[in-house]
Amino acid sequence: MSCALGEFESLAKKAIRGAGYSWGLAEDGARAARSVASLGLPADELLATLLRQTDGQAYSVLQPGNALCCPLCLGPSLCDLPPTGETTVQNVATPLLLAPFLQNSLTNQTDGFHLSWPGASLHIAANGITATGTTLLCDLAEITIAPRTATIAVPKRASRITMDARAEQTLLALAHRTYAPATEESRLAGAGAGLSDND
Repeated sequence: MSCALGEFESLAKKAIRGAGYSWGLAEDGARAARSVASLGLPADELLATLLRQTDGQAYSVLQPGNALCCPLCLGPSLCDLPPTGETTVQNVATPLLLAPFLQNSLTNQTDGFHLSWPGASLHIAANGITATGTTLLCDLAEITIAPRTATIAVPKRASRITMDARAEQTLLALAHRTYAPATEESRLAGAGAGLSDND
C-alpha cells in the first residue's frame, strides 16, 4: 500500500501505543519513523520489526545496558542530553530509528553527529541526514555516536511510502488495540441501518 507520510505517521503512532508505549513516546517514535521514511528508506519494516521485539515489554527493560535497548526509549534521552564525546551503546534494536532523535537534539546549524554500526554510516546535520551502508536495516547492533561539526547537501525527501504487506499487517494489528471496543449503543448510532432495514 502506498500512502502519504502523514498517514503513515498516524498509523505508526497508534501502533507504537498499541505495543505498550506511552502516548508521548508513541508521538516521538512516529515522528522518527516518518523522518526515516522521508529518506526513502523502509521505515514501516523497521518499526514493525522493532515492535515485534518490544511488544508488551516494560520500559525499564528496554534501556541501555539490557539485552535489548529500544531506540524509542533511548532517543528522547539523547535529545535531553546529547553526547559530548564518542559514545558506544550495545544491543540497540533497529538503530536507524535513532537518527531523527539525534537530529532533533541539534541546537546549532553547524553541529552534527556521526552515527555508525558495523556496515552502516550516517551523517546527521540540522539540515538533513545521509545514510550509507549494507546494514542500515539491521535488527540489533552496537552503535557509536560521535559529535561532528558538519553540514551536508540537503537530500531529496520522499513524500510517500510504499508499505510492505507484512509490516502493514503488523502495524494495523497493533494500532487496532488502541480502538475502543464497540458497544451496542455505538453500533446503533454509527453508519448502517441499525435496527431498521431500509432495503
